[in-house]
Amino acid sequence: MKKETQVISPRQFAFILIGFLIGSASLFIPESIAGRDAWIATLAAGFLGFLPLIFIIQLNKKFKGLTIIQYSQLCLGKFLGKILGFLFLVNIFFVSTLIVEDLVLLFNISIIPGTPEIILRLGLVFLVIYALFSGIESIARLTELYILPLIFLLLILPLLTIQEVDFSLLRPVLADGLKPIIAGTVVALTFPFAEVAMLAMILPTVREKKNSAKIFYLAYLISMILLVIRTILGISIFSADLAKKMLLPTYQMFRLVNIGEFFNRVEAFFIFIWVLGFFTKLLATYYGIILGLSQIFQLNNKNSLIIPLGILIIFLSHFMMPSSGYFLYFDTIILPFITIPLNFFYPFILYIISLFKKF
Repeated sequence: MKKETQVISPRQFAFILIGFLIGSASLFIPESIAGRDAWIATLAAGFLGFLPLIFIIQLNKKFKGLTIIQYSQLCLGKFLGKILGFLFLVNIFFVSTLIVEDLVLLFNISIIPGTPEIILRLGLVFLVIYALFSGIESIARLTELYILPLIFLLLILPLLTIQEVDFSLLRPVLADGLKPIIAGTVVALTFPFAEVAMLAMILPTVREKKNSAKIFYLAYLISMILLVIRTILGISIFSADLAKKMLLPTYQMFRLVNIGEFFNRVEAFFIFIWVLGFFTKLLATYYGIILGLSQIFQLNNKNSLIIPLGILIIFLSHFMMPSSGYFLYFDTIILPFITIPLNFFYPFILYIISLFKKF
């Protein structure tokens, strides 16, 4: 099996990991279905999401230079490994389609309202196609541009919105029992925490370095803390009932900021950072799909898949998501049944097999 060339540093991968988790998820609070206890759901899902990260890091150590598509065939046999690997790529494809819809929603609400959605989809996918011909390094370089500003903005958000916060909206804790929290945990695990398993397609390109795993775990922990802060602020500013109904609650939080001339339009800068976050996540998932398909079908040139896949994403995103209401329904009700088995249990099974099978 052909091994991937190690071209990005552990620090760059850590930035990709943070961007993958918070670049898009910081904009939404899907676990708000848990009500005032949504922050508990975020926390629980965050801890559970550590598991697939541990699995793919350990598998990457054992199968150096190989993607999850390749070592799946070693663990499960060529036929079953390819079948499950293909389903894993279908899972990534769904996420790519949803990212396109996230971006279309963001553009239509906050940047260029009224623009035909098909025009936005065409423009976004064209930019991704252009960037991907530059290789995985383009994702790493782009992520380095915006991660630190994004982290800074999310960290100062509590200070900027302190006058709007009412922590009494978080009480009473556990008043509605565990059922809403479990539902919220499942949604938050689906998006974004378990999605970290998709980075198994990029992890083999990371140059080996001592303590790399600790850097990745720290990056994940930072992401989890920032998303818990996002959830707490969303509920304590808007209330649980209102947060459930809002499409872009974090964007609305930044619109509340008005501190002098410099900060009175701070959401404009945050939108720019968000767009970069969405874009790099779309690049990462897109790259993972074309790489995985080229390995399953043994293609010599994975770049030959870039344009056909882009056309498919445009077509399916246009017809799969006819409205924002259906988009939210698909994201919270349907998607967990697709992504949790493939992002959580699939790496777990491969990890267990790798412990007992000799290679």
